[in-house]
Parts: sequence; C-alpha cells; structure tokens
Amino acid sequence: MTTDADTGAESAPDPMEDAETWEELSREEQSDRLDEGLADMRGESGDGAWRHLDEGEQTRTISAIERGDGGQPRAQEDLSETEKAMQAALEETWTAEVFADLDDVPTVPFECRELDAAEQQTIQEAFRVMSDLEAQGEQLQDGRDVDAADLEAELDIDSDTFDSPSDLEEWVTWLLADITVDDAFDEKRFRSGRGLRTNTRKLLFMEIALRYHEESERAMKFRTER
Repeated sequence: MTTDADTGAESAPDPMEDAETWEELSREEQSDRLDEGLADMRGESGDGAWRHLDEGEQTRTISAIERGDGGQPRAQEDLSETEKAMQAALEETWTAEVFADLDDVPTVPFECRELDAAEQQTIQEAFRVMSDLEAQGEQLQDGRDVDAADLEAELDIDSDTFDSPSDLEEWVTWLLADITVDDAFDEKRFRSGRGLRTNTRKLLFMEIALRYHEESERAMKFRTER
C-alpha cells in the first residue's frame, strides 16, 4: 500500500538537480549531499576519474553540484559564439587506425572523440611515464628471472598524477573506453581484453597520444615560421 507520504517523497525534486529544493536543505544536509557526490567522483563509487581532473575542472564540478544544476550545460541560445564554436570543435571525431602498419593484420578503425586541453596534458604525461617505466623494466629484467609483481615493486614512477604502474594502467583503460565512440568497446571490455587482438590497447593508446603530440608539434612549427 502506498501512503500519501510515500507518494510525496517519490515526487519530490532531486536537490542535486533543483536549485530551490537545494536551498531548502539544511547546511548539514547540503554537506552530506556534497560528500556523497565527491565520494562518487573520487572513485569510491563511480569511474575513479575525479583525481585525474585538474584543479579548475574539480572547482567547476563542485560549483555545479552546489548550484543544483547537475552540471548540465547551458541552453545553446545562452552561449556566446566563441563557446558554440569551441563546443563544435570538441564534438568532432577522428579515426585511430590500429594495426595499419602491419601487412598481415587487418586495420581496425576506432572512431574517437576529441580531447580537450586538460585531457591532452594528462595523456602526454601518461605517455611519458609509460615510456619511462618500459625503459626501467627492460633494464631491471636484463639477465634476471623476475615476475611482473616483483618487477612493478622495483619500478620508480615519477609523476604528479599517477601513483603506481597499476594506477596508470587503470587510467589508460578508462581513457580508451571514454574516448572511443563505439559503445561495444566499453571499460569492461578493454579491462578484460575480451575480443581484442593482442596489443590493441597499447597501440590504440599510442595512436591517441601521438596524434596530439604531432598536432602540438605542427602548431609550434607554424608559430615559429610566421
């Protein structure tokens, strides 16, 4: 049996999506709601991407929660021409052609979304750290019989973003699922490797990282030649 109280509770607006309902909450209730939202974004529940956002993105996310707008974008008519153009640029997609350099393997095209500037900085750091760890691993394994777990413990990771090699691997897996447009290639699939040819994840990540590195190099060359 459904009571009137139950019906009212079910129909009440979500404070995280309704500014007036948010204002009606006590300070303690607002704090509890924010704690829940931040816990979700930190990865205590959710995809764990919060700690990889830069300070500006974290601040904007918290502000969106406090405003009660759920972080939803403003209506298109409220945007400036510059903002509209920037959103259109970020909505473009491009194709990463994995295995294109291998004659005996069919090229696998992955349609990808564009990365914003903050994401590009993180992926360049991830690429640098990954290259450094691979070089360290080759040196440590030279003439030694050591398993992967023991080898990881000996690696020295130099990064303000990633705490360990496994942390880096987790982020890369999340990124591949987030950037690829095809819903069939989700985080679970990239993590398990189900239905993926060997080295798909590594080569796809390298295609993404190199694309933005080359884009940056072209921009710098254009500036110096002007």
